[in-house]
Amino acid sequence: MSTASFAFQSDVIRNTQKVEKLKNYFHKSFEKPDSLKYRNLFFEAFPNSFSELDSLYGYNDGKAGPLYDEGVDHIIVLFNKLDSIPDSIYFEKLINVSFEGSWDADAINYFQHGLHQRSLEKPELLFSLLQNYPDKKVQSFFHFFYDGVHPPFEEIPADFQNLNSQYPTLYSLMKKEFTSALSKNKH
Repeated sequence: MSTASFAFQSDVIRNTQKVEKLKNYFHKSFEKPDSLKYRNLFFEAFPNSFSELDSLYGYNDGKAGPLYDEGVDHIIVLFNKLDSIPDSIYFEKLINVSFEGSWDADAINYFQHGLHQRSLEKPELLFSLLQNYPDKKVQSFFHFFYDGVHPPFEEIPADFQNLNSQYPTLYSLMKKEFTSALSKNKH
């Protein structure tokens, strides 16, 4: 077996294992008395990148990902509402999954909606974590944050505007992506 074939087969096995873990942890996360344990395990198993989120929950090249039908439950019902994970750890995952992301219907939209909600609940935490990333990553994050068929915001959220003086570089990068998304998506 060639190295490329072995690597591909290993990826398929890992992907299948991840799918089964996410399904199992989701169902067990609503059972007492271990629901908290399984919610935390679900969070750990949840995708860590946009490409992984899209490959598991998205719809690409005319084919649904292996968890496409579970998107509503996994993302809206559980992931977006997890409150057992420390905020900084939860936000790091939100940020990492958002890098290189772009809007799409269904699961990506569900994730993006949760991203908006959580970010507006704790904008200071979001900005304090984003300041640790290179400008290109920050732009990529805000590109995804504001991307959509119809702009998710008609103006920069007030809670973000209030952080302009504290995080001028981040604010400038954010404003650039907001303006770009707004002009691209205006109908």
